[in-house]
Amino acid sequence: MPYVDSSGVSIHYQVEGSGPPLVCGHGFTDSLDSFYEAGYVHGLKGSYRLILMDARSHGKSDKLHDVSAHLVDKRVADVLAVMDAEEVSQAFFFGYSMEGTTGFALPYWHSERLLGVIIGGMHARSRRSEKREIEARSRSFRQLGLEGVVAERERQGNPMPPGRRERFLTLDAEALSACSQALGEWDGIEEALPGMTTPALIFAGENDLSFHDAARGDAARMPNATFVSLPGVDHTEAFQQADLVLPHIKEFLGKISLSL
Repeated sequence: MPYVDSSGVSIHYQVEGSGPPLVCGHGFTDSLDSFYEAGYVHGLKGSYRLILMDARSHGKSDKLHDVSAHLVDKRVADVLAVMDAEEVSQAFFFGYSMEGTTGFALPYWHSERLLGVIIGGMHARSRRSEKREIEARSRSFRQLGLEGVVAERERQGNPMPPGRRERFLTLDAEALSACSQALGEWDGIEEALPGMTTPALIFAGENDLSFHDAARGDAARMPNATFVSLPGVDHTEAFQQADLVLPHIKEFLGKISLSL
């Protein structure tokens, strides 16, 4: 069970398969197990070396209570630390939702370490306009605790699937609150998009009202980006229904891998 020290923070990761390296980062309140559960590991490990990461304060990685410890630059540093531990000089990166932000930041700050990026359910714009909603979510973790958050979701008719629920309840409410607050501190890199030449595949569910249209617009401003709209699915479903996403990922990765 590999771990790497990222400036004093223990980051857990797992490696599956062989081939060109593909680092995978999950969404907020989840873990690397989500890539197994949704079917991405099964669909990709035959052709790629998957490096699956637990984001800080998630899964088996260290739980941190400071907002500053969860800013995007720290998550980018974690990706590079894992790559260095695995002696990977360049890799593909696949980040969904929270780690989709990392997927935009990586080619902006460290394009030399990337072969290409896959970004799902996220845009490159500032999230400060969402700060009120994000702060309300952060307070709910502190005030309700993890069991309380699950109960509130169930009361609203939005229960977590069993696997996700089990993973969620192993987390740390204070760390999730800090991580959530940090998401609202992202200033975005929208103005840099026209100069970002790293090959990119960006996708979102057409019913993902928070991110779909902005992600499509951001992809249009990037010289080597393709946008895929997934019909009839929302933010959560766009990741969970890997059968909709994997054909696009395989085509994207395959074209670049042929030139390596």
